[in-house]
Amino acid sequence: MAGLCKKCGKELQPDAKYCPYCGTPVDEYRMSDYKLPFDSLIEDRALQRYWITRIVAYLIDLFLVSFFLIIVYSLADAVLLRFVLPPDPFAPLLAFEGLGFGLTMVIYATLAEAYYGKTLGKKLMYMHTQSGKGTKPSIQASIVRNISKIHWLLLLLDILAGLIARGDAHERYLDRIASTRVALA
Repeated sequence: MAGLCKKCGKELQPDAKYCPYCGTPVDEYRMSDYKLPFDSLIEDRALQRYWITRIVAYLIDLFLVSFFLIIVYSLADAVLLRFVLPPDPFAPLLAFEGLGFGLTMVIYATLAEAYYGKTLGKKLMYMHTQSGKGTKPSIQASIVRNISKIHWLLLLLDILAGLIARGDAHERYLDRIASTRVALA
């Protein structure tokens, strides 16, 4: 039976000495030695710190996008709606309604990562997003890796799928599809 690469999780030929995808030596282990990324997360303190740092970076970005949308909705309410409808004290809360918030989050993260290699949250947490070549991700790769941010449930499923599927424990599932990775600066 062919094994799986310990680093990238791709299938190996039975006689492989190195992974043809990532170059990792494979002669000393086989499938029976392979751990799922979730197993690594439970045991590895450095990996736990990495994911906590990513979550804090996301929460910073979430706060920034929320703040931006509250201001936009408040201004729209003050300028446009005052002449048509009576004042609504809950109008700023519309920023969190529907997919408008999620779409704004996707656009913000996609553009920030494609043009700067990081969002403000990642910058504050000393992280950056890179392609498989170690450069800033393309706009297409940024869209793919950030599309799950359109709704918190999709993002949670993306993270869980990355931790359950074979591969690098540092990646969400869509990071693998987009060939991107979030690295410490």
